[in-house]
Amino acid sequence: MTNTNGLNLTATEIKPQKKKAPKRYPVEASLVILSKIENRISRNHSQESMAPIW
Repeated sequence: MTNTNGLNLTATEIKPQKKKAPKRYPVEASLVILSKIENRISRNHSQESMAPIW
């Protein structure tokens, strides 16, 4: 009985991990988008800071 319970636990533990894996990709994609937005903002700020100097 303990062995079958252990196998059932491992089976239920593996399934949620497979469900969690696809959720990581949108997070990574959103981080990439945020990094791109931050790069654009930093570029805009650098241009604005250079404008009064010139």
